[in-house]
Amino acid sequence: MGGERLFTMFGRDGDEWVGSFDAATGVEAWRSLSDMAGYAAPVTVEVGGIRQALFFTAEGLVSVAPATGDFYWRVPWRTTFDVNAAAPVVVPPDMVFISSATAR
Repeated sequence: MGGERLFTMFGRDGDEWVGSFDAATGVEAWRSLSDMAGYAAPVTVEVGGIRQALFFTAEGLVSVAPATGDFYWRVPWRTTFDVNAAAPVVVPPDMVFISSATAR
């Protein structure tokens, strides 16, 4: 999922975040945002010529820089019970498809 990094969502009860770890050592590389965790696996993609890590959190689709966690953009996508479980799918050249059950 991004070469030498592992991307994941963590937390509960007000201490949620997305983050990255060194795949070989397990050392935390960065943490970013405070979105409630979703169930979808994060993906790394290149969209619009920019390498990005996409997280489909319980609050929506967010994009961050894979190396630093710096925020790029967000598409709000709240659903019943805050469940976003399907991984984002890149539709070349520059679109991302997301899908879930009932939206609020």
